[in-house]
Parts: sequence; structure tokens; C-alpha cells
Amino acid sequence: MKAMFQSFEESPEIKDGSVAKSLNLIGGCIEFRDVHFGYLRDRKILDGVSFVVPTRRSVAIVGTSESGKWTILRLLFRFFNADSGALKMGVKLIHSLGRLVGGATAW
Repeated sequence: MKAMFQSFEESPEIKDGSVAKSLNLIGGCIEFRDVHFGYLRDRKILDGVSFVVPTRRSVAIVGTSESGKWTILRLLFRFFNADSGALKMGVKLIHSLGRLVGGATAW
């Protein structure tokens, strides 16, 4: 829990583009499609991860320590961009949106 709250104080690696749009999420799902990511080039954390969280549903992400659970949240909240693949909220690609925490974007 402490790590989660500390993450809100982190400076993100990426910045909003000049055309970033706010997310007005009314319905829609969250989708990770064939997502690849590594903090270092030679150490992949996510290798082709795909899943969908349907509208108004909850999901639990479980796994061993260092298995990528926290990384999934960091990608979702745009602390980092995925190396490849697609992250979507509703029909919008996440990288085209403003940051979801610590910025002006609300959902």
C-alpha cells in the first residue's frame, strides 16, 4: 500500500503531448492487447500480455513478486508507455490521452 501512494509522488517518464485529450469515460472497457514492456532493454517485464476488463467489472491481478502487476498499473496510469501493443480505455488508445493521475485528466 505504501508503494502505491509513493507512486503518486513520482515524476512520470512521459509528458502529455500538445494534442492529449481528457478522458471522459462513460462505459467502455479497459483492454491490453499484446503489450510488451521492459524497464531495461534486456529485462522484459511484460511479454505479449492481453486481457480485457469489461465495463463495470472488477479484476484481480495476481502473481509472484516481480511478475508485472505493478507495471500494469504504471502503464495504465501512463507513468510509462508500452514498448509495443495497444492499451485502450473504451475506444481510445491510452497514449493519446492525458495522464490519469497527478495531472488535469479525470475519469
